Amino acid sequence: MLRPFVRCVWELAGDSQVSEPQVIVPDGCTELVLNLGDPIEQLIGVAGSLAQPRVTVVGEIRRPVVTLTTGRIDLLGVRFLPGGLQPFISTPIGEIVDRIEAHDDVLTRAMRETIARVQNACIADRLELLEIGLIDTLQKAKRLDNALTRRVVRALMDHEGCIRMEALAEEFGVTRRHIERAFALGVGASPKSLSQVLRFRRALVAIENEDEHWTDVAEACGYYDQSHLIRDFRRFAGSTRSTYLRSNHPLNGLFHGIVTAT
Repeated sequence: MLRPFVRCVWELAGDSQVSEPQVIVPDGCTELVLNLGDPIEQLIGVAGSLAQPRVTVVGEIRRPVVTLTTGRIDLLGVRFLPGGLQPFISTPIGEIVDRIEAHDDVLTRAMRETIARVQNACIADRLELLEIGLIDTLQKAKRLDNALTRRVVRALMDHEGCIRMEALAEEFGVTRRHIERAFALGVGASPKSLSQVLRFRRALVAIENEDEHWTDVAEACGYYDQSHLIRDFRRFAGSTRSTYLRSNHPLNGLFHGIVTAT
């Protein structure tokens, strides 16, 4: 039942000695994150920072987000497919694009009640309670008729962003404008924006092999030229390729549970 909406449920835990900021780059998904460990700071600008709420709803981000852990890590998260978050929130999806919000301001009442149960549960019961709550919320939600949106999202993901909107409109027998209106309601961001993020993610995987030449990556990932790829990389990663590859990402090693949606 959750599969059309949820990409996965994940856990991240451990005693972190991470002292350097961690860069989170866009992936086209939205997220619900419960922090049951020590506070996590989000770095803003050159020197500013703020403590993230204990439970956050992350809209579709189109820029890098930089965080800093402060001690023990104990996170539980739900990664929603593009458009999958809409039944679980009480605010228009477009209002949280590029934003990280406290859950009390965004989630439906049923979902807020689920969060409270999970926060008070023992570790062994948290995943089950979260999944039950997601299903219960979905059954109660007033859902949009977003079958078209889901089909377009799937096509964009299958092509990793490398497909023109005109081709999708023709395939599904609608106008490009019709797809854009459906995305505004169900995803918040435009299909073009999602395509750009998905194409960047494809390029990111390719450039992690340092032997790959920029020109070859640009051509393989559907960019006009090398300059186009470089601009997009700076936009979504917030740095050059060499700087990003030199960065340490130790938090990735703390993931110990990823459950695919059922």
